[in-house]
Amino acid sequence: MIVRMNRIDIVRRTRPAFTLMEMLIVVAIIVILASLGGYYVIGQYNEAKVSEAKVKARTISKAVDTYYIDHGEWPTDLTLLLQKSELGKGPYLTNQNEIIDPWGKQYQYDQNGQKNIEYGSVIAIPDVFTTTPDGRMVGNWSDTKK
Repeated sequence: MIVRMNRIDIVRRTRPAFTLMEMLIVVAIIVILASLGGYYVIGQYNEAKVSEAKVKARTISKAVDTYYIDHGEWPTDLTLLLQKSELGKGPYLTNQNEIIDPWGKQYQYDQNGQKNIEYGSVIAIPDVFTTTPDGRMVGNWSDTKK
């Protein structure tokens, strides 16, 4: 008895699946693409935290300005912005989390405003700032020097 095999049966018998080498190459390409994508996403996440820190520093700075208008002097500490004063003014910020940066540290405060003067402010505005994990200072001053 002669068994006739058509051409499709021959191709299926000679190549039933992918080889191990082909599978390893595909997995390696997927890993490389995923790591590149992850690197990009992590970079964007860190930049988003820096942007959040800038916005919060400016919000705290506005609260400091309002405190100055109400009391005629700059606050000595940022925690004063969370309390009602003896004059019945405030609080200027609603909770403790507003003076905490995206990395879990409290914002720093300098009444002298040296950074704002350095970055082109005409009058001394108090500095509200924090430091990123990589050492960059982020605060309520403009990022571009005049």
